[in-house]
Amino acid sequence: GVGVGERDCRDVLLVRYGLELVNIPRGDAAPLHTTDRPLAELLDVVADSPWLLSPVERKRFVKHVRAETREVRLAELRSLMASFAKARQELKDVRDQISLDVMRKASVVGMTTSGAAIVQRVLRQLGARVLVVEEAAEVLEAHVLAALSPRSQQLVLIGDHKQLRPKVQVYELTVEARRGHNLDLSLFERLVDAGVPHATLSTQRRMRPCISRLIRETLYPGLRDAEAVVGAYPAVRGMARDLFFLDHDHPEDGSGPEDESKSKSNAFEVRMVVAMAVYLIRQGYRPDEITVLTPYVGQLLKIREALSAETLVFVDDR
Repeated sequence: GVGVGERDCRDVLLVRYGLELVNIPRGDAAPLHTTDRPLAELLDVVADSPWLLSPVERKRFVKHVRAETREVRLAELRSLMASFAKARQELKDVRDQISLDVMRKASVVGMTTSGAAIVQRVLRQLGARVLVVEEAAEVLEAHVLAALSPRSQQLVLIGDHKQLRPKVQVYELTVEARRGHNLDLSLFERLVDAGVPHATLSTQRRMRPCISRLIRETLYPGLRDAEAVVGAYPAVRGMARDLFFLDHDHPEDGSGPEDESKSKSNAFEVRMVVAMAVYLIRQGYRPDEITVLTPYVGQLLKIREALSAETLVFVDDR
């Protein structure tokens, strides 16, 4: 609520009732009265005879003055808030107009889906005829719809519905929860599942065939390797195989019930990664040709610390 101080009450007493707060020495105080009149009667007589109020009546009158003062201050606050909201909207209108003028001079306008939702009114005024959504399988359907305008003629969705879905904070709203909400089902995935005609890229031009074989046998049975990657990469120096998985039985650090850390780390894997990186450097690879990926911040910090003692480390925590 709005706090009411003595200064606020002084203003109301003076303006409404013509009274001023004064400090009366205890020895000069008038004798106390014992009357108990209702508030309506007190308001009629208080301006002429405030000293004739009994302690009970004074408390009643003071309570009324505080409530009245609070209403006055609330009215002033509402007026200030309305003025602020108006000024803020005027400033936003100016900034939006500047953004619109810049966009109208461009052939292509790029922004995030969150940014598009924020400037939705500007986008409607811009009236772009073609909307291209990259990584559409990771975008909430509502975000795509918010970026459309009455002038939109074509919507191009580019993505892969077999990879990550949009992020939803509440698990009960996800497809995986099987409660029918399916908030993280993107428009891209929904259209593909509904049989809407779409084009699929079936040739990969980056991975070694031994790596592409992993996803061909699990997710993309029709994936083909371009001729440019077949036999294009030399064998990894010093390694018996270009691709392998290492299984071990060393537990994570602090895996006991007393450990409350949310991030994971494994000291054995840290030592293994550092040793392998050093080994590859000794085979003639530069540090910038070696990349270490880890999903946990705790492990990232320990690997960075250990590698820093051996070589130059560049960390991208995305």
